Amino acid sequence: MRQVIGRCEAADVYLGDDLFLGRAVTIKIPHERIVNDAIQLEQFRREAISLAGIHSPNVVGIYDLGLTNAG
Repeated sequence: MRQVIGRCEAADVYLGDDLFLGRAVTIKIPHERIVNDAIQLEQFRREAISLAGIHSPNVVGIYDLGLTNAG
């Protein structure tokens, strides 16, 4: 991850690099309170799934969704 490019109530957004495909990406990491709340974490996941179905030059594409060892 290169740098923080945004923050909101639920997550921080970073500029990063996809090392396999050689392209810049954004990485949205939910705050710890979201990760530790099963209902909010499920809402975060559903939001990502919904956004993955939108194909628009005005919406950032979603390529992956996952958890780290820390949650």
